Amino acid sequence: MVAGLTQRIIHGPCRVIVGPTDLADAAGDGLYGGTECGLVTKVSLVSAGPPPFEIANESLGEPTDVLNPPKRHAVSFFLRGWDDDAVQHFMTDGTQAAETVTQHRGFESPGATVPGASALGRAKVVLFVPDDPIHVPALLLYRAIPWMDGSIDWQHETELGLPISCILMRDANVNTHAIKLIDDLSLT
Repeated sequence: MVAGLTQRIIHGPCRVIVGPTDLADAAGDGLYGGTECGLVTKVSLVSAGPPPFEIANESLGEPTDVLNPPKRHAVSFFLRGWDDDAVQHFMTDGTQAAETVTQHRGFESPGATVPGASALGRAKVVLFVPDDPIHVPALLLYRAIPWMDGSIDWQHETELGLPISCILMRDANVNTHAIKLIDDLSLT
């Protein structure tokens, strides 16, 4: 890689696919065997765990060792617009079937979930596909549990969309997420 080139500065607009089954995109439709839920902005992968634990030397007052923390991560993003598939896949708590008049999905609260009950049944495989998949890495979440995290704003100054966060759980292969160029990703 050549250092210091402004051409290497990356802007990463992307779209989100739920339930991808074919990362080679054999069908050539850009859906990777899943369901596209729309365009997203501000995708953030964050470490949700505690920082590394320092073991201090009593006489020096300095660390003599550092213990690795648990690997806990979360992803947050803003889904632009009100897409029926996005409402179905990411607002699962109170998603309604297609309405009889408009044939579009709605959302009602408090929904069907019970506080304290397991949310593992709502886990999904989620793929963030960049607009430039040749140069920009994709983000694959192997077992993400989505929830609405923030406000839905009806304002002139801001876009109407869905603020979503996902807690990442390990899948059967102990993976939580992968960041690679899409051609290098694997579902296992």
